[in-house]
Amino acid sequence: MVEEGVAFCAQCRSPQIRVVGASSTPESPLATGLSQPPAGGYALTSRVIQWSHAWPSAALAVLIAAFPLTLILGVPPGPSMLAAGFLCVVLYRRRTYAARLTAGLGARLGAICGAMGFGALLVALAVGASVFHSGAKIRQDMVDLIQRSLANAPDEQTKAQVLDFFQTPAGLAVALLGVAVGFLIFSGLGGALGAALLRRKQRP
Repeated sequence: MVEEGVAFCAQCRSPQIRVVGASSTPESPLATGLSQPPAGGYALTSRVIQWSHAWPSAALAVLIAAFPLTLILGVPPGPSMLAAGFLCVVLYRRRTYAARLTAGLGARLGAICGAMGFGALLVALAVGASVFHSGAKIRQDMVDLIQRSLANAPDEQTKAQVLDFFQTPAGLAVALLGVAVGFLIFSGLGGALGAALLRRKQRP
């Protein structure tokens, strides 16, 4: 054993050399909770969502893609959420340094984006109804949208019954549920498409 502060062995008078070994198990970026770029750039395969990066990526994608496309350019919500889901995957990939995202993981990231987009829509509707007292106008806009979608229905009686149903509270709840499903489908498709295209681009 090498004693601290003693330069020579007391018995043989040979110099004492103290060797300090480096730790064989350095902390990895995952262990520390930090995302650090690998030596070769984007080279990690990711199959598990890192939620600390997924939520900010989804929120930013909704703000950058969905809101401007729909509110400013007048793009329908479906294509807007498709673009938001795609952008969510791009932002998530940049934050986590993961190049080879699976299509399933991309679809889940897109669905998170769609859920956030629908939540933002509900908040906007609630604020409009309570603060600006536009609840009646919102309901009428939804009914008008449903009426336009049923414009080509051949049976006038059935069309009238459907319109009457969607003017009830239960009908409006069903309509909102349909919007939520649509948001999830379109944004999920956008996320899966983004993961597939970026994965193919990364291949040598």
